[in-house]
Amino acid sequence: MKEIKAYIRPALAHRVIEVLKQAGATNISMMRVKGLGLLEDPQNKEYDAESVERSSEMVKLEIVLKDSDVDRYVQLIKEFAHTGNVGDGLVYVTDVERTIKLRTGEEGIL
Repeated sequence: MKEIKAYIRPALAHRVIEVLKQAGATNISMMRVKGLGLLEDPQNKEYDAESVERSSEMVKLEIVLKDSDVDRYVQLIKEFAHTGNVGDGLVYVTDVERTIKLRTGEEGIL
């Protein structure tokens, strides 16, 4: 199993989620996050009064899936989250050793 973590522009989150669902993705987690880094969006940055750091608002998507689905889902994210501008985001793919459904104790891709 693998996990995809994708950091994308908030304005593009809806269409990325829709194409992932159409491709068969289930159990997508989504959260708003703020990022700091070299590739922050210069048009969508603000100063945080507490940390005095520049940050950009992003949406983080998390999907756990079968190894065989990774390339297809990454390609969809790249296609539908791309604007060609600084701050488009990042995609990480990592191994998942185990998943457990708390209600039933069932293990595997859920």
